[in-house]
Amino acid sequence: MNAISLFVIIIVNIFLTSCSPNGKIPPKAIKGVLDLRDWDFEKNGVINLDGEWEFYWKELPVGDELALPEDKKNYINVPSSWNGQIIKRTTSGGEPFEEILGSEGYATYRLRVLLKDEIDLGLRVPDEATSYELYVNGEILKKYGVVAPSRENSIPGRSIEYIHINKANHELEVVIPISNFHIDQSGLLRSVILGGIDSIYKLRTTNLSRELFISGILFIMGMYHFALFFLRREDNSPLFFGIYCTIVFFRTLIKGELYLNTLFPTLSFANSFKIENLTIYPGLPIFFEFVKILFPLEMNKYIRIILNFLCLIISITVLLFPPLYFTKILTFFHLIILFSIIFVIYTLIKAIKQKREGASTFLFGIILYALTAINDLLYSRIIINTGFYAPVGLVAFIFAQSYLLSSRFSKAFSDTKEAMRMAEEQRQLVETAKEEIERLGRTKDEFLANLSHEIKTPLVSIYGYSELITMEEDLPESIKEYGSEIYSSAGRLNSYMDDVLLVTDLETNLQIDKKPTLLSTLIKNPIYQLESLMKEREIVLHISDISNFKVLCDGVLIERALNNILKNAIVYNKTKGTVKVEVIQTNDKLEINISDTGIGILPEYSDKIFDKFFRIDSSLSYEVSGVGLGLFLAKKILELHGGSISVRSELGQGSEFVIEI
Repeated sequence: MNAISLFVIIIVNIFLTSCSPNGKIPPKAIKGVLDLRDWDFEKNGVINLDGEWEFYWKELPVGDELALPEDKKNYINVPSSWNGQIIKRTTSGGEPFEEILGSEGYATYRLRVLLKDEIDLGLRVPDEATSYELYVNGEILKKYGVVAPSRENSIPGRSIEYIHINKANHELEVVIPISNFHIDQSGLLRSVILGGIDSIYKLRTTNLSRELFISGILFIMGMYHFALFFLRREDNSPLFFGIYCTIVFFRTLIKGELYLNTLFPTLSFANSFKIENLTIYPGLPIFFEFVKILFPLEMNKYIRIILNFLCLIISITVLLFPPLYFTKILTFFHLIILFSIIFVIYTLIKAIKQKREGASTFLFGIILYALTAINDLLYSRIIINTGFYAPVGLVAFIFAQSYLLSSRFSKAFSDTKEAMRMAEEQRQLVETAKEEIERLGRTKDEFLANLSHEIKTPLVSIYGYSELITMEEDLPESIKEYGSEIYSSAGRLNSYMDDVLLVTDLETNLQIDKKPTLLSTLIKNPIYQLESLMKEREIVLHISDISNFKVLCDGVLIERALNNILKNAIVYNKTKGTVKVEVIQTNDKLEINISDTGIGILPEYSDKIFDKFFRIDSSLSYEVSGVGLGLFLAKKILELHGGSISVRSELGQGSEFVIEI
């Protein structure tokens, strides 16, 4: 069984632990009455007291009998918010009218529950908005916060309560007065759960164990990724993922069973609510940064900046304003979260198309996380009645991320072993080469030639493949640019290696193949090769009439020599400068003069510039790439043909190379 299958099974089991084992369809309350006389709590398990409850707007129960005015009775579905509900009321003169309810106010909910037997029952009362009292058969069993008809007297609270009902008779009357002046959603927002006392306490243990289990995983994985970052700081992705795991760790403790409120009972309602929301919006930029580090080319920079800015504004709003104000725009907040999910999934799909390592596994985990996050959004808006499962989805994502991380470490370990093996092979090759050099007493130039041969083979591959990259239409422009830069650099390196190899060949008395060749042909080819360079520097070229001259020479070598001299005249010339080529015939020799309007040469360097590896120490020399072999090779080639080369130059006045052949 692979790792992905294993964590899918674990996540499914976590979901199943929150589901009722009962296969019977639970009844719903109708007109304030829930008939459970056919419901077996031992066999069918717990039940949600959902359906139509009696609803008394701006009425609180009076006296020991908890009297409520029957003429002001309405019905409302539970779970739901009373925001936007339309109720029927009458004026003081008895005129009927309809009122659309807002978030602020107070009301009383009442439900009659018909039972089959007298048994010990229990209730799970969720976190109601925002203060409530619970009466069962006239007895007050719980109150949280202070229920009052005004903001000044009302005190909000947050709590999940599990309450024991001793020997409930055949009917339960559940009365819940609620007041809210502190957030934008009001009323019985979640299901009240009724069941056997053992089942209710088991439900509490199951819910709490699941949340602590998930929060434990999040905490451990957060610390684990922090440790990875401190051990290998060149990779920032574990740092941001560790921060995100820690943020969601706190969110797990503040949602669901409100365990953080249990740990800190003095935590105020406003601060608790702020912490809950501050575990969402500051976490999004952290997660975006994590994805950007893994897939930098696929994540849209501008969308990420806009989302980060919006998350910052939302976080500041949550931090500075009371819950009543920022909960009024929660729908806008949730739309940003939904768009962020779509943005991350789109980024990963692009990464998969580009065949980025680990993108498929990452997308699989993020989809599971996204589904649970969307579930939380719908549940918080009371559109569905499921529960908060985003931390569960994050655990699934963590398993996927851990699988990806493990595969990367495994690959890195294999690469390290391979690198060590290759390093050992290279070490042995170097030792062998060293022994061979010492034994045969090869010269420095011979060793350099051997090295050049070794470099040429991979260099040709780099040169060829980088050219293919620049020609590939389906690749992103950024990759083509990188390929073009590699192609250009490889070309220069290839030219340098050719020069080094030619030096060795020339110094070992290379046999040359002389044939009568038109001088125009010998000059035409180098000029064609240097055409783009002349255009780049806007050099003007003047050539005298050379159509009738012939030279007895090795055409390939002479072209190489002329190319080096002409290139030297171009790169050390001024922008928009001039290069002139003139030919004078004297007896059986040709004199070729190549002059430029460049920077010129100091007299003391006139002979040294033809030395091997010599470069004039100037700022322009450092700007122009090369290894100092061009003029050396030109001189060596001309000498093999019985010719010569010299230079006439003044600093700042240009140079004139005189070639005799």
